Amino acid sequence: MVELLGEQGATYAWTALAVLSLPCAMLYYLRATAAPLASRVFIFLMALYLSTDAFFFVDLSIFAFQSRSR
Repeated sequence: MVELLGEQGATYAWTALAVLSLPCAMLYYLRATAAPLASRVFIFLMALYLSTDAFFFVDLSIFAFQSRSR
C-alpha cells in the first residue's frame, strides 16, 4: 500500500480503514438482520463515534507508553 499511495497516503488510508471497520461491520450485521433503516443509521453513527473514540484512546495510550520508556 505504501508503494501505491506513498507514505502519507497509506497513513490516511490505514486510519480510515481502522476507523470505519466497526461501523461498516455493524451496518452489515443490521442489514442482514433486516433492522429498520432508522435504527441502521443511528447504530452506524454511534459505532462511528465509538470507533473514533477508541481509536484515539489507543493512539494516546501508545504515545504515553512510548514517552515513558525514553
